Amino acid sequence: MHDQPLAAEPAPIHPPVVTDVPAPSRARGLSAAAALAALLLLGFVLEARVWLRTTSAEDYAAAEAIIRPEFKPGDAVTVAPAFALRALERLGDLRGVGSTWVAEGLGVGIRTLWVVAEPGADAWLDKMRSHYRQVDERRAGSLRVFRFDVAAEPRWHAATDIRNAEVRLHKRGGPSEGVHCATPHTRLAGFVCAGEPDWQRTTVEWMDLAGHQSGGEVAVWAHPPSGGDFKTITWRSVNLGPALLLGAGHTEHGARGARSPVDIQVKVAGRVVGTFAFAPHHGLTLHRMDLPADLVGPQDVEVTLSARDNAASHFAVDLGVAR
Repeated sequence: MHDQPLAAEPAPIHPPVVTDVPAPSRARGLSAAAALAALLLLGFVLEARVWLRTTSAEDYAAAEAIIRPEFKPGDAVTVAPAFALRALERLGDLRGVGSTWVAEGLGVGIRTLWVVAEPGADAWLDKMRSHYRQVDERRAGSLRVFRFDVAAEPRWHAATDIRNAEVRLHKRGGPSEGVHCATPHTRLAGFVCAGEPDWQRTTVEWMDLAGHQSGGEVAVWAHPPSGGDFKTITWRSVNLGPALLLGAGHTEHGARGARSPVDIQVKVAGRVVGTFAFAPHHGLTLHRMDLPADLVGPQDVEVTLSARDNAASHFAVDLGVAR
């Protein structure tokens, strides 16, 4: 108890005291500090575990020594998980393919698939095993090198056949047959229409289409026209099987800024076999188009692309013959 003030002095003003909420104590402060220190220590331990598990340069060199002497025409190399890119950097002169699309079954145009797997890749490998036959597994330090049989003969793949494609831009008020886009482009392979901006190109590129951090996928950059214009990409005399696989998606930048879906129509021998709308989305979308028996064999394949508003529609597409 405090002594009562003298009558001649004004009573002091005290802030209100909330009696049901205890004031912080030194012990509680120490407890909070200890909890924070524990969290920091846990973070350090987890980071240390990642650092200690880092694959060495010798491991990558050992994986390269397995693949390079046996790599043949029709082969391709990828990694697992998709963001484990150092192996592709070492083997960059060999044909590389994106891990995500291959794991989803779009491993077309490939006879033998080589996979350099880092620790933690089992889920990716299980996906690949569901589509292809594993024939070999070898150790390279902390890495594993797998070999899969994909097809006895490589099936047709749009991206690897882009040089043989015919690209036309159809503009409102222009000729009904469109404008032939044949100007060679400096990207991996492809064309740009004379007088059109660079983003209107049709090329094969590595793009971030997987929906997560990765090295990307190899696909046909096919930025769609808008405002009533459209683009057609045609491949002649494609040896078709019982189905076509279509894979498409926006890049991360495109998914953030696109203002309308991309519309795609697929024709075989002039007949529509699939019509799709790809809403802005950072991630791969696959569609299978089963073909009637009379379309199996050499046929022309045409893809039409357009958008109501093509702002930021950084978009790519790929096609392949399915089993």
